[in-house]
Amino acid sequence: MVMKKSPSSQSVSWRNRQQLAQKSFPSLKDVSFTYGLDISSSIKPFDYAQISTAASHDPIFALNERVESGISVMDYSTASAAFPFVDSLIGSLLSSESKLELFHLSNVKNVLVMVVPENTHATSPIAIVPGKSIFEHVFIFVGKNSRVSFVHLEKDLQKTGVNYRSSVVEIFAEENAHVAYSSIQSFSSTVERVSFKRSRVSTNARVDWFWSELGSSFVKSDVSSFLVGENASSQNVCVHVQNNAQIFDLDARAIHTHPQTKSTLLSRGVLDGESKNVYKGLIRMTKDAPHSHGEQRADVLVLSPTAEADPVPMLEIEGSDIQCSHAATVSRLDASKLFYLSSRGLDDSVARALYIYGFLDHALSRFPSAEIISESRSRILRKLGLSSLNVEESLLVSPPQVMV
Repeated sequence: MVMKKSPSSQSVSWRNRQQLAQKSFPSLKDVSFTYGLDISSSIKPFDYAQISTAASHDPIFALNERVESGISVMDYSTASAAFPFVDSLIGSLLSSESKLELFHLSNVKNVLVMVVPENTHATSPIAIVPGKSIFEHVFIFVGKNSRVSFVHLEKDLQKTGVNYRSSVVEIFAEENAHVAYSSIQSFSSTVERVSFKRSRVSTNARVDWFWSELGSSFVKSDVSSFLVGENASSQNVCVHVQNNAQIFDLDARAIHTHPQTKSTLLSRGVLDGESKNVYKGLIRMTKDAPHSHGEQRADVLVLSPTAEADPVPMLEIEGSDIQCSHAATVSRLDASKLFYLSSRGLDDSVARALYIYGFLDHALSRFPSAEIISESRSRILRKLGLSSLNVEESLLVSPPQVMV
């Protein structure tokens, strides 16, 4: 489903939004993972009734604390009383036309709310700790002139009776705010995971998404930014590694609705076994976004003859006086490059590992969190059966610090 514009943040409370979702959900057609004639990531239909029954036992947490620089971390009830304006914003970046998004709204029990005051400069990343729920929802409001980064490790904590997991992250960045959100998804191989990450980026603000998809049997992930103020910008960087029969259906979007906005979509992926990947990148320039710039690139390295990759870069240009570019490649291991590494005294397996790392590092090195980079590299090695190799970290490119 393609959204034509930024979702409305009408004055609808979170609870009313949930009630509307519960009423609308049954009437929507089931979700389709088929795109055109030959591109599909279809799986068996979700058992919505079974998932909802299991989710009825999700814990309802209570939370009210302050972390660095006076940043408030609260549950929904506490947040709506302390900061009434957040009530109409929570859930407003989700679409009323998406069955999976309405399914999430219908079943989530609580929301983790973080409010960053104006003029706050957090000196270290804030960790998002995984919960114990099937449905998890994170809402972040960042005040004017603030700088903050987040690290989210998405992984199994306990069995819930079903293998479905649904996650939503919403970020509202006010004027001149800068936000970096890094995540690594490493659920077990039985999990079917659905995730929506959305940001609303105001004038002179910036939101950067860095996401690493490694685990789960099936992934539907959508990471989108709505650039709703002049000179707003967003970077969307994805690294995905798949093996066995994993199916990843990934979306990255940047919607430009104001002048002089900027976006970058970058994806690098490695596929092995019988895995399948569909990556759809979209940059939309509306007629109200002159002098804006957008670029996207998706590259996939296929290690197995039975793996399938379908990168689909898209541009939708409604106005003029803009700059946009898009590109996509699917390639296999280059024997000449492997021979070059081997001729320098490297074992063939180490040479192969470094080749893969070098391919992924173009995207992974942009991540601002050293923890996410290290964890991703470690899990990638294990995933590809290379964890026992003596791959020296000194041979890898050192990651730059993206956020200040």
